[in-house]
Amino acid sequence: MPDGWRWEPLGAVVRQSKEKLQPDPASKLPFVGLDAIEPHTTSLTSTVPFASMRSSANRFRAGNVLYGRLRPYLNKVWLADQDGACSGEFIVFETREDVDPDYLKWLLHHSRFVDFTSHAVTGDRPRIDLARMSPYPFPLPPLETQKRIVARIDELFTELDDGEAGLERITDDIETYRKSLLKAAMAGELTADWRATNPLQQNGEQLLRQILAERKTRWDRDPKNRKKKYKEPEAADTSELVDLPDGWAWASFSQLCDVRSDGGLKLKERDYLVEGKFKVIDQGAKDVAGYTDDETLLQMVDQPLILFGDHTRRFKPVSEPFCIGADGIKIIAPHPMVDARYMLHAFRAAHFEDRGYSRHFQFVRALALPLPPLHEQRQIALLLDALFEEAGDFALKGEDAASMSRILRHSILASAFKGELVQ
Repeated sequence: MPDGWRWEPLGAVVRQSKEKLQPDPASKLPFVGLDAIEPHTTSLTSTVPFASMRSSANRFRAGNVLYGRLRPYLNKVWLADQDGACSGEFIVFETREDVDPDYLKWLLHHSRFVDFTSHAVTGDRPRIDLARMSPYPFPLPPLETQKRIVARIDELFTELDDGEAGLERITDDIETYRKSLLKAAMAGELTADWRATNPLQQNGEQLLRQILAERKTRWDRDPKNRKKKYKEPEAADTSELVDLPDGWAWASFSQLCDVRSDGGLKLKERDYLVEGKFKVIDQGAKDVAGYTDDETLLQMVDQPLILFGDHTRRFKPVSEPFCIGADGIKIIAPHPMVDARYMLHAFRAAHFEDRGYSRHFQFVRALALPLPPLHEQRQIALLLDALFEEAGDFALKGEDAASMSRILRHSILASAFKGELVQ
């Protein structure tokens, strides 16, 4: 440890403010909820008027450090720049005169401290308290050195923030590019030149009639439907739809797809494995959420399928046995006479209402989908797959850069608390 530094337990240099505020419709103070601080950041995203709250809250003052005690692995830390009220899920720290609040903020944000608090509590909703934090060894330099360290951290993190903002712009540009490609593909623009040099073999209307005839034949052959009357799938409502290229047709979801039951076979998120025999797919952002060795939970796959996240509105392709993770997955089976990759792109191009974390499958069922001839479907899927792979390479590079930025932040803080950032 550098000269002039000393180790002190955290509990010796901070005090927990337990000042409370009762509901007050006339209050002018802002209220900070636990969700108002982004995980793994020191950033406050929003406040609401405390006057609108109906329960008591913790009081904080400018210069206090707020620490999210619920699920400490989320690493929610904020240095207050004004007076206000906050959720009881925050510990409000006051510091000694010889401790700079900014220095405390960065120490609480450091991954070493996150590891300490995360291992100190257990359970589905773990909560940390000051008594369990107090033994944490706190590297304390002189106050002026603390201020210099904070200034250097701020300087380096600002440079990283600028780089990450650039990465976010690139990510947004890539997403806009993907959406424009899907829109062009579903309007026939992406394959306009291809159509001009490839004679029509079977148009969309003919393909749709063939699909409907096959659906009825298959239904009639099923012994379970004996003595039942067949009901044709409802056609798409085309009254407000745009014109399609010659040879294309509009079709409804129920004409082109079936919905399969999951049989109640689902794996809870807490049971996901890092490695295993079978892939677990849920409605989250990752293509593969985890793994399992439980063969009894497998969904068998006899054709390419499309999975839909009822809450997240994500569509995912699957072509091998898999396990459904958690809840909210719908299994869509495109008709075998339709190209499954094309259908995946058609779904991803579709626009329907966003109801947040509510259910969305009703809007998928109501979709009208453009149906090109089969050979053009395959060409569209081929072109989009190639273009998206190229865009994905750029996105992957951005993700690698973002990951490197997180590593650099950890390294900067580690160096700061060893006295290596300033002389």
